[in-house]
Amino acid sequence: MKKYLFFVFFLLLYINSLAGETKFQDFTSKYPDEQTGPYYFLYIDDKPYKEVYIATSPVNSKELIYYFPARDFLNALNATGTYDKEKHVLLINNKAFPKEKAAIGKDIKTGEKILYLPFMEVLKFLNITVKIQETSLGTTYRVRTSGSSPQPVTTDSSVTGTNTIIWYNSIAQGQRTAQSGGKRLLVKFGAVW
Repeated sequence: MKKYLFFVFFLLLYINSLAGETKFQDFTSKYPDEQTGPYYFLYIDDKPYKEVYIATSPVNSKELIYYFPARDFLNALNATGTYDKEKHVLLINNKAFPKEKAAIGKDIKTGEKILYLPFMEVLKFLNITVKIQETSLGTTYRVRTSGSSPQPVTTDSSVTGTNTIIWYNSIAQGQRTAQSGGKRLLVKFGAVW
C-alpha cells in the first residue's frame, strides 16, 4: 500500500511541475500582416514602425492585440531581451516578462519560428507612455524612447479634413487652452480635437 501512495505522491508532484511550466502561445498557424503606407498604426520617436505584425483577439473579446517580432521591436525601443533557457524566463531589460504573454510565430521572410511580443504589454512593462489617436483612418499609437512625450500631431488635411490634434498633459490644461482660444473641446482617447 505504501508503494502505491508513494507512486501517487510523485505522480502528483510531476503533474504540478508540468502545470507550473508555462509555454509561449503558438501563432505559427497565423500569417503575419504587413503594414502599408501612408497609414501606420505605431510610431516610435515620430517615425513609422513598419515591421510586420500578428493581430489576434482573445476568446469572447472584440479587443485586438498586436504582436511584433521581439528582436526588432525591442531594438526600436532601445531595450534588450533574452531568454534564459535554464530558468525558463523571458528577460526584458534584465527583468522577467510574463512568458505566457509572448508568442511563437513565423518570420515572414524566412519562415523560421521567432518570438513575438504584444506591443502594449511591453510598453506597460517598460513604463513607456503611449499616446493613442483616433482618426478616420484608424487608431494610431505614438511612443518616445527618450522619455519625453510624443509630439503633437497634425493630420493631413487632404485626407481627414482640417483637424489639428494637440496633446495635453491633462483635460484641465486642454480646457483652459480651448476656452482662452474661444474653441470647443472634444476629448477622445487623450487627444483633444
